[in-house]
Amino acid sequence: KIKIKNDKNKLIEVVPSELYMESLKVKEENFDIVDWFPNQTLIPNSRISAKVDMKVSDLFDIRSLSCMRVSFQ
Repeated sequence: KIKIKNDKNKLIEVVPSELYMESLKVKEENFDIVDWFPNQTLIPNSRISAKVDMKVSDLFDIRSLSCMRVSFQ
């Protein structure tokens, strides 16, 4: 279930179709961040599962990287 606002600005719950959910998944997988985002090489750290030669983008999904980009600006 997802919550959206209707025409009267009231929050309602709807169940999205499988086709809609699949289309969102495809869009997210193919989304390119055109602006800068943090992608430095991490220091190996077992607490956050950072191994040798891992970058920031190896630990976070595209949505999180996009949000980090906004917060760094």
